[in-house]
Amino acid sequence: MELQSKVLIDTSIWIEYFRGNAQIGEAVDLLIDAGSAYITGPIIAELIQGIKNKKQAEELLASLKALPYVDIRKSDWSDIGFFSLELRKKGIVIPFTNTVIACMAIKNHLCVYSLDKHFDLIDGLVKFQ
Repeated sequence: MELQSKVLIDTSIWIEYFRGNAQIGEAVDLLIDAGSAYITGPIIAELIQGIKNKKQAEELLASLKALPYVDIRKSDWSDIGFFSLELRKKGIVIPFTNTVIACMAIKNHLCVYSLDKHFDLIDGLVKFQ
């Protein structure tokens, strides 16, 4: 497996990681150990919404705390809006959270590690393999 320098790990991968998927677990652990695993707010929010109780949420947040964080600034939101508009003009409609993730990945020169196929539809987005 070739490690790209910065990889934004999407919610779908984290879910499999925490479920104990060995193949994904190995890849994520390699990325974390290399300092290449990144996180952003929408991914954290999606993970928390699927948790059963506050204790699990606190454990999750503690485990993600050490990862480099991609901040979404006020100026990014208009870029995200225009990015979404351009996708829609091309007939590409994906969940808004994933539009945010894709836009921030492109802006910050990050690959995206995801099981979601709609990321494959986005020109300029590099998927981690």
